[in-house]
Amino acid sequence: LKDQSAKIYAPFEGIAEAIPLNSLPGAEFVMYLDFDGEEVTDPRWLFYSGGDVIDAQPHPRAGDDDFDLFVTSVWQRVAEDFAPFDITVTTDVAIYDAADSDKRLHVVITPTKDVAPEAGGVALLNSFRTASPIVWVFNLAEYDCATTISHEAGHAFGLRHDGYPEDEYYPGHNSGYTPGWAPIMGAAFRGGLSDEVDQWSKGEYEGANNQEDDLTIIANTGNGFGFKDDDYSDTINGDGGAVVGALSPIGVDLIGASGLISRSTDIDVFRFASTEGDISLIVSPLDVDSSDSQPGSSTQGANLAVQANLLDSNGLLIATGTEDGPVLLDSTLTATVSAGIYYISVEGAGRGADPASGFSDYASLGEYSIELALPLPPLNVTGGEGDYKHEHPSVQGDVTTQVRNGTNYGI
Repeated sequence: LKDQSAKIYAPFEGIAEAIPLNSLPGAEFVMYLDFDGEEVTDPRWLFYSGGDVIDAQPHPRAGDDDFDLFVTSVWQRVAEDFAPFDITVTTDVAIYDAADSDKRLHVVITPTKDVAPEAGGVALLNSFRTASPIVWVFNLAEYDCATTISHEAGHAFGLRHDGYPEDEYYPGHNSGYTPGWAPIMGAAFRGGLSDEVDQWSKGEYEGANNQEDDLTIIANTGNGFGFKDDDYSDTINGDGGAVVGALSPIGVDLIGASGLISRSTDIDVFRFASTEGDISLIVSPLDVDSSDSQPGSSTQGANLAVQANLLDSNGLLIATGTEDGPVLLDSTLTATVSAGIYYISVEGAGRGADPASGFSDYASLGEYSIELALPLPPLNVTGGEGDYKHEHPSVQGDVTTQVRNGTNYGI
């Protein structure tokens, strides 16, 4: 039910609006990232500020030449955290305004700290599904801002802090996985580490004081939106209603695709045809490729550590991908194959010796892209006329291995 009396929000006059971004067009549930200032009159927050209105100022970079780039990087990081779920992350106020008041979350990103002067952000626990709830983010550097947005939204969705005996907030570790890991409901930016990967958690790290299952809580029926449907089949037979993925030309001798790992049990399978020779595969997770130089901006922003495998036409394992890439989140493999049909499987994996010092596949979820180099590019046969050519075409992207006499095509 839409609250017709709910306020329609708009940025302060004269302030550059954030670039409109939307991670899941058409989604029923909405998380709005508000960078351009807001007048807040919600009594739940006026109680803490002690006034009649909170004039939340815009992000200090609003109006800068690189403001759109900054907002895009923050948005990409947050969208990755919520990629498994059936909720959109948007910077477009029109999408927020169009949503039902009990199916939207307003994230105010501001230097105005009236409601919690000593905090980096604040939210009311389990406030989602009330009328137009607000969470606040006061950490303003790119990496810190994105992590805090997801953290405070986590509170609204029912999550509590991930800490350890020494502190309410676990800062992460980098012993088993050197680039560093931390829980979103901890504080990945503490201690100067700026952990490469921050994920939802179920308390698998050493000394964890909170074993709640973050993913299950976020996706519970009380919040309403759940997980996204699987995008590709888990098997070569297309079982479970999802389709086997197809790889399309993306360059010379290259084919590729993209997808999403939405559950720890999710496996995405893609089919392709190859001629005889060497193939080379790389599957990579998100990389926001930020141009900022603030602490943490150099991290990729990915939650997914990829495991890719090569299967034969019967689904039997031929080659196993190995950890690769600048922060070991990619999966790569090479193989020499005969002409025929093959499959690639993609899934989430852990890194490090164990979850206590690295991380498991529990929340290794997110977007990925595939790039496969073939021995020869897909073939387009041209030349010649006549019935044989039209009755027996060989076309770009054909996944059936065929042998044809070229003279039948006029070659």
